[in-house]
Amino acid sequence: MRHAYETNAARVASTQQLIVTPSAAAIGIALVFGLIVASRVSKPLVMVNRQLKEIAEGEGDLTKQLAIRSGGEFQELASSLNHMVRHLQGLVRQVGAHAERFAAYAVQLSVRAEETSRIRAYCGHGTGGRERNGNAE
Repeated sequence: MRHAYETNAARVASTQQLIVTPSAAAIGIALVFGLIVASRVSKPLVMVNRQLKEIAEGEGDLTKQLAIRSGGEFQELASSLNHMVRHLQGLVRQVGAHAERFAAYAVQLSVRAEETSRIRAYCGHGTGGRERNGNAE
């Protein structure tokens, strides 16, 4: 009976080793594979996040384009972000053009106001400070 017990114990140990060794190897491979996938997933996300943060904080260079060549969803995300940045560039240009136009209008308005003031002073000076109503005094 003792011999049967030792044989069974050896079989159990052998079976355990057959289960534990491949399981440990599979867990190790899964961990390495998981780290590789996580790295490939997080790198593009970090790039997108960094550029979005720069733009949001006002330090973003709107001439830069996000270059992600990983394919799939991340490339689509980068493409959409680049499209949005190009749209923002156009809006910034339009705002700049409108600001220049408004500045020119302000200068013209200031010049006209000054001319009106001079004409008014001249007309008021010639009548002794009274306005003419067309009747000779």
